[in-house]
Formats: sequence, structure tokens, C-alpha cells
Amino acid sequence: MNSAVGTLENEKREERLEELIAQLSQYPEALGDYREKLRDKGIETTGFRAPWEVQKER
Repeated sequence: MNSAVGTLENEKREERLEELIAQLSQYPEALGDYREKLRDKGIETTGFRAPWEVQKER
């Protein structure tokens, strides 16, 4: 995401992106694959989609 800073043509969007990056930086675990946490708890995740796969569908 950091690489997108400075590439947006709208100043308000640039500011929002910088705020989002700052917020996510406080919680790096939020960017992890949720399936790993479920597997660690013994939950079967076969067939679950990865977060990046959901983004492609939108």
C-alpha cells in the first residue's frame, strides 16, 4: 500500500490512504491470513477463500 502513496490524483484520497496505512501499521495481524488462525484452533479450512481472492471478485 505504501507504494500507492503519491500515485492517486485526488488529495483527499491520498490523505485517507495515509490514514489507513497508519491504522493498519498499529495492527499488523489484521493483514494475516485468517485461515491460519482457524487451522491453529483445529478448524478445517478447505474451501475457504483467501482475503486476496475475495478482492478479485469485487
